Amino acid sequence: MYKITGVVKKMAFFGLILCLLISCFSCTGKKKPLGRDQEKEAKPVDYDLQDIIDAGVLRVITTYSPTGYFLYKGKVMGFEYEIFQRMADHLGTSLEIVLAKNVDSVIPMLNRGEGDIIALGYTITTDRKENVSFTEPYMITHQSLIQRKPDNWRKMTLDNIKKKLATDVVDLIGDTVSVRKNSSYYLRLKELSNELGDSIYIDVLPGELSDEEIIQMVSEGEIKYSIIDNHKALIHSSYFSNIDVDTPVSLSQRIAWAVRKTSPDLLELINKGLVSLKRKPDYNLIYKKYFKNKNQFNRRLDSEYY
Repeated sequence: MYKITGVVKKMAFFGLILCLLISCFSCTGKKKPLGRDQEKEAKPVDYDLQDIIDAGVLRVITTYSPTGYFLYKGKVMGFEYEIFQRMADHLGTSLEIVLAKNVDSVIPMLNRGEGDIIALGYTITTDRKENVSFTEPYMITHQSLIQRKPDNWRKMTLDNIKKKLATDVVDLIGDTVSVRKNSSYYLRLKELSNELGDSIYIDVLPGELSDEEIIQMVSEGEIKYSIIDNHKALIHSSYFSNIDVDTPVSLSQRIAWAVRKTSPDLLELINKGLVSLKRKPDYNLIYKKYFKNKNQFNRRLDSEYY
């Protein structure tokens, strides 16, 4: 009995040593990549305005879109691009556009130091404010439901078209709306389900899809419903004539840019610059160029250059 007990003790001892060795090798080996939630909570790099000036480069995280940043006839264009090119000129730095392939990844990109500003028409939300600092809003908008008009809508009266559409959020109960996961649209659908006391089903779309691609999917009947900020939806509806964007799904929301929480000086500079820029006619000209001039917008999308 004594011998058996001794063997068991030795086995337990060597087993403990083995576990400790495995644990040590695991700690010194290659780390597993952080999950999306862990990435969001990672501590942002310490990099502020003076670091940007010293490096001589202002890096702006955005996406390729017909309003924010794009190439047209060999020329760089876009609302965000023109605004921050002026800021870079003011600072005496160059401007570097950092294109996000996945919209869901922009906050981790910012906090890892891959860019200095998120500039893609970002809605201010409580969840996002935990991870970034927002500038003063430069636009007030609301979210609109994107849906396809009936196939023969051109031959129908406006009243008959409306009868075929969801004209109130209660019409979405029991139906499915397709949006990206880390979007303000996803959060709004969750809130709506709670407010209505019934289910609205969410079809999660990949973060790689742009607003333009999602609207096209609705236009072509690949998905039934989606949600886009109204100022974007209105200008896209001039190109995709068979979509309806008239049903609001939210109250007014604020659109702003975002910086790291470790960049208070950069935040202050952007806010002061925005106040100054809005006083000049230059700002209104830029805004109308991308969000109001539907003819120019349609020509760009039709062009082989785009």
